[in-house]
Order: sequence, then C-alpha cells, then structure tokens
Amino acid sequence: MDPTSLHQFLSQDIAPTLSYLGAIQGVILAVIVWNYPQQHKISNRILSLFLLSLVYLYVGPRVLDLIDSPFQRLYYAFRTLAPLFLLFYIQSLHQKVLQKKYLLFLLLIPLDTLIAYFTIKHRLNGQVDSWDLNILSQIWFILIFALYLPFIYNQFRQYRFKVLQSVSSTQKIGLKWVNQLFFGFLFIMSFDFILSVVAGRYSFLDGAAASLISILAFTVFIYFITIKGKLSPQIYQLRNLPDSPQLDKSPISEEETKQLKLVAKKVHHLMETEKIFREEGLSVKEIADKIEEKPYVVSQAINTCLGKNFFELVNGYRVREAKKLMMDDSLSHLSMVGIAFEAGFSSKTAFNTAFKRHSGMTPSQFKKETTLVS
Repeated sequence: MDPTSLHQFLSQDIAPTLSYLGAIQGVILAVIVWNYPQQHKISNRILSLFLLSLVYLYVGPRVLDLIDSPFQRLYYAFRTLAPLFLLFYIQSLHQKVLQKKYLLFLLLIPLDTLIAYFTIKHRLNGQVDSWDLNILSQIWFILIFALYLPFIYNQFRQYRFKVLQSVSSTQKIGLKWVNQLFFGFLFIMSFDFILSVVAGRYSFLDGAAASLISILAFTVFIYFITIKGKLSPQIYQLRNLPDSPQLDKSPISEEETKQLKLVAKKVHHLMETEKIFREEGLSVKEIADKIEEKPYVVSQAINTCLGKNFFELVNGYRVREAKKLMMDDSLSHLSMVGIAFEAGFSSKTAFNTAFKRHSGMTPSQFKKETTLVS
C-alpha cells in the first residue's frame, strides 16, 4: 500500500470507525448511568453529562469533516464542558454542587463562542490562515484546561481527605475510581495536545497518524470507563460519604483539648474492648453513635490526640489483630484471606496494602519470620 493510500485509509476509514464505535459505547454508558436506580442521583447525572461531553470531544471532529461551513469551528466553544462536569462530579461526592464561585466557569462557554466566531471572521477576511487558527484554538483550550485543573485537583484532594476521615475501607467508596477518572482525563487531554503540536511541527508524524493515535487514546479511556462500570457497579453508588467531618483549624483551647482527649480515650477503649475495628466498612459515624459524640468531634479527637486519621487508626488496629491471629497456633488452618476477613479487612488487596504500610513487610513475610523464630 503506497503512502497516499495508507494516509487515506487511516484518515477516512479507520479513524472515523473507531470514533463512532467509542462514541456509541460512551452514549450507552451515559444512558445507563443517568438511569441507574439509586436514591441519590445527582452524582450519576453529572457523571452521565461528563461522559456525553467526552463523546462530544471525541466524535465532534469526525462530524465536522462532514460539514462544509467556515463556522464549524463554533463546535470548539463547548469543549470546556468536559472539565466542568468532571469538577462538578467530584464535588458532588462530598459536598453540595453548583456553588456560586464555580458557576462563573459557565461564562467561559459564551466567551469561547465569541472568540471562535471572531477568529472565523478574521480567517474569512484573510487576516489569519488555517494553521494559525488551529494553533490559537489549541492554545486557548489548554489555557482554559489549565484554569480548571487546580480547581478539579483541589476537589479531588478534599474528597480524598474526607474519605480517610470518615471510613475504614475505601473499596466501596471508590476513591481509586475517582483517582483513575481524574488522572485518565488529564492524560488523554495532555496527550492529545502534544500530538497536535508534534504533528504540526515535525514531518515524521502526519495529521492522519496523529488523529488515529489520539482516537485510540480516547477509545481506551472510554472503554475503560465502560468496562470499569460493568465490573464494579458500586462506582455508580458513590454518594454522600458516611460522614464528611469539617475539622476546625482554629487554635484549640486547653478545655477543648481535655475534651478531645476524653473522646480519644473512649475511642481507644472501644477498639480495645469491643474490637469494633473488626466490623467491615466501619465508619466514624458508627463510632460516634456508640460513644454518643458528634462525628466531627470524634474525627478531630483522632487527628489531634492520636495523630492519625480514621482510616489509618482502624487499619492499624486491624493489622495488629491480624498479627495476633497469624501467631495463634490454634488458627493455623486459616488462610491469609481468612485472617484478613477475621481482622476486619474487606479484601486481600486492602489487607496486603495496609499490612505493608504499617509493618514494612507483607503478611507472608511476617508469617514466615514468626514461624522461623518459633
């Protein structure tokens, strides 16, 4: 196949086909997420809109190729919807959405539309060529994306902070999923920009090849989200955390310190006597209910007096319990998974990760060392 035929095959056959297949997957998943039968639907609705905005980014250039109009570039004015919906989605997982300061981002859409319109007029008047218009469009989008990025990352950090303050297991909360969604989106957008710059400046990568590589990256990301949803449907159940404590960062008085120490002692006593840490999916709210304190007070007591967040505290007790179980000869029949469940862990992966973090070795290594010593 000669270079001209290959170029035509990639740009006119393979690239559009991959685009449409990926877009169909994205639309189907968006519909499923939108109608997922859960009580709190706001997060799913925003996630669905994020998926549709990805499809819009993904298949839009292919559709534009079919439109013979200089104003087709107005399509790019709505590219900012994807980072906006991602911002709102992460925010919805731990607090109310549509805060006034974030609604200002909506003004970028009409602003983007005006910029696209005037650049098109300048092009029609011969004041700017097609290549310059492409570069300006890419730079403008990167600037907007860079503007969104710290806000999205800040929401992710807040969500992660509240998760670790509220629950003892992140498996059913979906912290890993949100992490993959954020960094996956960051990667494909950055990758797409780099490809477009390289294709424009260097001859070894033409536009058709760059477009195909970009489409493959988008396809992988869309299919990842689709497959992840099918394998782990609990990610569509990510709603208000069991508790989202807001820690007071103002100076603590001596009297408040005494009260927090009393609360910390109650928590320690509860862990030692009732071994409540063995309950799977334990949350700070359950601890607070048992000792008749407010969740944010319990969380603050753990942070201030015990020097840990709730996640670290509970998993520290679980690791210590697992060590006792492994050293008990009467329980030698238990497998590592059995020990993990007995100690309160929800999965072998969570057990291995926590054990390595708290002990500096894997459960198998610890078991082997204790066996040699005995």
